Amino acid sequence: MITVKDVEVVWPANWKTVVDAFLESYHVHAVHPEILPFYDDYHQQWDLYDHGMSRMLMMFAAVSPRHSDQESVNAVLASMLQEVGIDPATFGKSAADVREAIQQAKLALPDRLGKTAGDYTANQMTDDWAYFAFPNVTFNIHPEGVLVQRFRPHPSDPEKMIYDVTVLIHPITDPSIRIPGYMGVEEGTDLTGAVRPERRYLTHGDGGVGPVLEQDGVMVPIVQTGVHSRGFKGARLSEQEQRVRHFHAEIDRYLNGEKW
Repeated sequence: MITVKDVEVVWPANWKTVVDAFLESYHVHAVHPEILPFYDDYHQQWDLYDHGMSRMLMMFAAVSPRHSDQESVNAVLASMLQEVGIDPATFGKSAADVREAIQQAKLALPDRLGKTAGDYTANQMTDDWAYFAFPNVTFNIHPEGVLVQRFRPHPSDPEKMIYDVTVLIHPITDPSIRIPGYMGVEEGTDLTGAVRPERRYLTHGDGGVGPVLEQDGVMVPIVQTGVHSRGFKGARLSEQEQRVRHFHAEIDRYLNGEKW
């Protein structure tokens, strides 16, 4: 695989505060409502592994139950169909049929999947398989590539962290093959691997990490401020925060001396 995006930015929040935001998806309807037309944020699969590791399976090309229009092939779904060579104008089906249609189309387009073509299940063709490697790395895995996020402690200020965003893809030489828009790769990026992009050092709030991640970047400093409230006595985590709870339980094992 090749690198097609490589950025670093300092965010004004502790690294653990930021990790929390990427271990659940119940905030999506409030923070990222624009993705509800193509992302089912309600039906999730969570898997908890040893040593604080976990996974979340997120259905893409599926309309959120919270979205008002459940029938129409909306503009984003239409674009996703076009990305795999399906003409939305002649699709002739409803939004509920889009996910399966895209899965079948991708399975028939092995060139976009590199050497791993043929190794996938149907839901891996469309969905975001989001893995968390304790303590500070996430992998959002799609058939075309992987979004790698790393949350590093700031060397001198616990109220800040260093956020690394890297996108890896299988090299694409066929100009007719389009990388999905949700991977956040800028238009005009070389997808062949001939030119590796230079690492970009960004400023918090400048939008360079991508619109959805930038929205998280707006919210986590607010959460960080709330940690210092006199009314905050510690987190009370819900069933929707099982991965967050799993993460902090592992941290506590180190702080309590159970692990080292």
